[in-house]
Amino acid sequence: MSNTIKRINAITSLKFQTILSNLSMMSNPIIALTIVLVFRRVMANLPQANGVFRVDAFLLGLGLIMNIVSGGLMISSTSIAEEKEKHTLRVLMTSSVKSNEYLIGSLIPTFMIIMIVNLLLIPASGISYSAIHIPTFLLITAGGTLISIIFGFIVGIVTKDQTESGVTSTPILLVFTMLPQLRFFSETINKVSSYTYSGVIASYVDGIFSKDGYILNVQDLVTMATWFIVGIAIFIIAYKKRGMESD
Repeated sequence: MSNTIKRINAITSLKFQTILSNLSMMSNPIIALTIVLVFRRVMANLPQANGVFRVDAFLLGLGLIMNIVSGGLMISSTSIAEEKEKHTLRVLMTSSVKSNEYLIGSLIPTFMIIMIVNLLLIPASGISYSAIHIPTFLLITAGGTLISIIFGFIVGIVTKDQTESGVTSTPILLVFTMLPQLRFFSETINKVSSYTYSGVIASYVDGIFSKDGYILNVQDLVTMATWFIVGIAIFIIAYKKRGMESD
């Protein structure tokens, strides 16, 4: 057990160094926070509360989806792609590091960064922390963050370099960021969106400010759990396959 913890700590430290030494990886969370702050100022005079449209709810939903989907996916995929270019990943794969140790150690830095920004997006949107049920907020956003990071890992492992990683990540993040934004225009899109993890996040934000409030339900939990399990399974297969190819 002690050796496992040591290997996880080593990977976590390596990931922190990789992310913090490459500021481009931090661009998506920073952009999400900046856009929310700018839009809040620009849209300050629009009608809220009593109308159908609430600026604060819109900004929180927009910021969370941008940060979780774009930030989580891009940071994790780019960090692995950079390690591949430096041949660090090959060394790890051919050493005693197991796939679950690599997964946990790699998750921690990106997860912490994305979750901190998620919490900052609440006041940035003009919403008081007292207006949010924080445990539910953390549960929904943490689930979405983990899923994005895992799929980012998959992209990073199966692509050759940072350029290919970015090209592959773009259509994926576009799908998961745009579906929740387009769900109001079509019942079909709304239905499809409800079965995506980003759609669950969007529905959660809508529910916070609805008359009855958000009620945690089985469909949302199953949707999140399904995406998480599928992501983990694909990651393990991809990691082991790449490990065998590196032998």
